[in-house]
Amino acid sequence: MVCLGSDRILLSPTSELGPIDPQVYYDNHWVAAHHMVKTYEELFNAAVSLTTGKIEPYLQQLAKFDPIEIRALQSAAKLSEDIAILSLQNGMMKGKTVDEIKKLIEPFTDHVWSLEE
Repeated sequence: MVCLGSDRILLSPTSELGPIDPQVYYDNHWVAAHHMVKTYEELFNAAVSLTTGKIEPYLQQLAKFDPIEIRALQSAAKLSEDIAILSLQNGMMKGKTVDEIKKLIEPFTDHVWSLEE
């Protein structure tokens, strides 16, 4: 996120930019906040839409999550995106609208994955 406030970014051939996503310490290691949120959402949605089979495995897995913590992680992710947009508006994307910037940074903010992958 530090790079987003700059006028330009210089990268070597082996450099890479990662996602705009807070990291949280969970189960003795760091994980992306969006992994926690998406896992919770997918388990919850699977449990709610279950028409056959047992719900208990979903309930056991969901019990490991604190809904308040999930909401805090969602807020942290939103704050990260807002900071990125503001930084870019004041830096290398000066003059662009919020919607234009959101579209341009989508590869860094749209974490597309599912439990089936």
